Amino acid sequence: MKLHDLVTIHYFHDCILNNVQYDPEQRRLEITLDFCKWMQDYFVEGMPEVIVVKLVFTNVSRYFDDELGEVDSMYYEVLDGDPILDESGAPVIDDTGNMGVSFFIDRGFEDNNRSKSKRPSIIEIFAQDVEFIDMGPVEDD
Repeated sequence: MKLHDLVTIHYFHDCILNNVQYDPEQRRLEITLDFCKWMQDYFVEGMPEVIVVKLVFTNVSRYFDDELGEVDSMYYEVLDGDPILDESGAPVIDDTGNMGVSFFIDRGFEDNNRSKSKRPSIIEIFAQDVEFIDMGPVEDD
């Protein structure tokens, strides 16, 4: 799937970030998250409300995270996922022909007191394609 389709078909607000692994030599990025299926336009009653999703970005030409640090899923919540647009509202395409997407991550819930101590982080990805892999329902603790 193309990156534009990823962020127009799926709504990422309130998803919980579990893991981010970037391999620059393979030009591959994997993001695993608890995905709020119940918030999607295509949700049908009876589907699992929250599933584990692995996003696999291939032919990554640029990956940037704004001091994301070690991911702790209790404290890393996706605020938004959007295509990267220029001033005119057109998608930004890099020198390799890849489109960019950005995810805004809230990493502020700490010490169980829900006080926000850090500003949101930004993840920017320019890649040729992304695979959206449904890994099944989130297991209860």
